[in-house]
Amino acid sequence: MATNSTNHNKIIHLLQEEIKNDEFVALKRQLHGNKNIGAATLEGATSTNKLLELMEDRGLLGPDDYDKLFELLVIIGAQRVIDTVDQKLNELASDSAIDPIASSSATGADVLTISDSAATLPLSGLNAEQQAEKIQEAHRTLFNVLQEEIYPEDLDSIKTQVTGVIRGGRLSKMKETRDVLDALEKADKIKPGVYDYLKRLFVSIERPVYKKFLEETENEIQQIKDRSKATKRASNGKNSPEVPKKKSAPQVELTAGDPLTPHELQKYECPKNKGLLLIINQARGRPGSTRDEVRIKQFFVPKFYEVMMTVIKRNVDSNKEMEKVLEDAKKKIKQNQLKYLYCFVMGHGNKVGILTKEEIFKYEDLTKCFSSKEELQSLLGQPKVFFIQACRGDKIQADDEPGQQLADLQADEPIMLNPPKDADILVAWATTEEYASHRHPNSGSWFIQSLIDILQHDPSKQMVDILTCVNSEVADRSELDKDSNVHRQMSVFQSTLRKKLCLPE
Repeated sequence: MATNSTNHNKIIHLLQEEIKNDEFVALKRQLHGNKNIGAATLEGATSTNKLLELMEDRGLLGPDDYDKLFELLVIIGAQRVIDTVDQKLNELASDSAIDPIASSSATGADVLTISDSAATLPLSGLNAEQQAEKIQEAHRTLFNVLQEEIYPEDLDSIKTQVTGVIRGGRLSKMKETRDVLDALEKADKIKPGVYDYLKRLFVSIERPVYKKFLEETENEIQQIKDRSKATKRASNGKNSPEVPKKKSAPQVELTAGDPLTPHELQKYECPKNKGLLLIINQARGRPGSTRDEVRIKQFFVPKFYEVMMTVIKRNVDSNKEMEKVLEDAKKKIKQNQLKYLYCFVMGHGNKVGILTKEEIFKYEDLTKCFSSKEELQSLLGQPKVFFIQACRGDKIQADDEPGQQLADLQADEPIMLNPPKDADILVAWATTEEYASHRHPNSGSWFIQSLIDILQHDPSKQMVDILTCVNSEVADRSELDKDSNVHRQMSVFQSTLRKKLCLPE
C-alpha cells in the first residue's frame, strides 16, 4: 500500500535529522554522474534537505519508493539510518494500518532482469527515452561497482596507462576511480555497453578479474536493446525458444504425520521477542546483492523487529572475522535465551563453502555452530533455518542440454545433514548441486527475490510449503543470453525439521 504524504513528510524530516554531514557528502558523491541530475544542479544541493528534495524532484525518492535511497545508504555504510527509517515506517504503518514499504518492485514489475524470458520481459511498455534511461542507469551502476571494487594500487596502475588520454595535470588531481572513468567517457573511450577499451586496460595492468563486471553490464544493456525484438518474437510465437510460461505458485499442503504415527504433526513454538535474524552478505564483487539485502530487511525487520533480534554483517574479510560474527550471534542467543534462528548467507561459493575476501568458510561449520546442545540449550529442539544464496557449481541449467561452463561462477558442496544429531535444521539452497545460481546486478538474485515475494504473499504459510512454492517459482524462470540460449535454475532445500514451522505471528 502507498505511504501517504503526511507519513512521507515525517520520514523526510527524520532523514534530515539522522543523516550526518559526512554521510550527506557521501550521498552526493554516489549521485554524481546520475543522468537525471546534472553536475551543477547536484552542486547546488548544499544541505541534506535540498538533496532529498532534489531526489524527489528527479523521481529517485517518493512515498512509495525508498529503495534507491536505501541502496545508496548501504553503499556508504549508513545502515544506522536505514534501520531507524525502517522502524519509523513500521510505527507509522501500525498507526494507520498501512504497510509502509510495500514497494511496486515487490512483484518484479518495471524491473528488467536478465533472467526473464523473451515471453515475459517486464519492460515491454518502455518508450525510446525510457529505454535509454535504463541503459544509462546500468552504465552508472557499473561505475559505482568499479569505484568500490578497484583497489587503490590498481587505480595508480590505471592512471599510468591512461596518461596519453587524460592530461597529466588533470590526472594527478584524480583520487577516485569514478573520476578517471568519467574522464575516459568524456574522451569517448567508454560508452554505455561499449567497454573494449576498459577490458584492454584491465588486461594491461594484469587485473582481468575486473572484466567480469564489464561483461555483466554488457549483457544487461544488450538485454535492454534486444527487448523489443524479443517481445515481438514472443508475441507472434516465431523464432523464440520454447520457454515455460510463468505459473502461479502452487498451494501445497504439508502431509501431517506418517504411516506409523496417525497423529498430526506438532508445531514449533516461536514466541515473540525470542528469535534472531542473521544476515551475512558478501556484497563485494556481487552487483545486485544490495537489492537482495534490502528486500530481506524490508520484509523481516518492519514485520518482526519486535519479534526478532537482528544482526547484519557485510563483506566478511576472513574466516576469523566470520567466526567472530557467528560467536557474537551465539552470545545474543545465549544471553537472551532465544528460541529460533533465521540466517541468510549470500556470496560467491566454491567447492567447500562461502568465500570471504581471501579464504573459504565451510557451510557445514555454519550449521554446526548453532547445533551445539551444550552451548545453545535454548535452541535445543528448536528451528534453525538457513537460506544460502551462492553457486554450487559452474554448470548452467538449460532445456534438455548439458550446462555450459562459465568461468566467473564457482561451485559449492552440499551440506550433509545427519539426523538426529542435526535435528531441527532447515537449509534452503539457491540451486542444486553442481549448478550456478543467477543474480542480476540491479534486481538481485532469483532465489532471494522469489522467497521474499512468496513470504509477502502469505507469511502465515508453513516454511516447507513456502520453499516448495519457491522451488516452483525459480524453476519457472529462465534467462536468455545474448545468443538466445535459455538458462534455468532449480532451488532445493534439505530439512530435518520434526514439526511444522511458521513465521512468528
